[in-house]
Amino acid sequence: MTTLAPTLPEEMPLATLSWPEPLSTSDEHPAITAGRVALNEMLGGEEPTTLEGWRAVVGEIDFAMASLMAARTMATAQISPLKADQELPSVDLSQERVVINRMDAVARELGIDSRAVSGLMIALIGTAKRQHDAARSSNAA
Repeated sequence: MTTLAPTLPEEMPLATLSWPEPLSTSDEHPAITAGRVALNEMLGGEEPTTLEGWRAVVGEIDFAMASLMAARTMATAQISPLKADQELPSVDLSQERVVINRMDAVARELGIDSRAVSGLMIALIGTAKRQHDAARSSNAA
């Protein structure tokens, strides 16, 4: 069975990924390597050959993404009390910009849609802000 290994030339749309064999990973971005390894684990050595099979793989990836979002939400919840203890505002626009810029750069380096990644990060930051505000409100009551 073919081991999946994506190759991403600069600015290549995700839909045009190729899966060559063999692939030297020495020049591979760490996020691509992690994604390739995760995808190979999900496939269990068997590449789907049907639409339903690939949709099932995408469903597993969606679940993994939701799990990572939940982990991020739990981690950012730990920031709320630290900000409160230091009497810092719950909103830190400069830190938000750092996060969005960092992920925008990663997306561009990976050749994926940076607007989609930035939009996702803005949504996740919004979730964290609501967490911080709710934590402060419950601590003030």
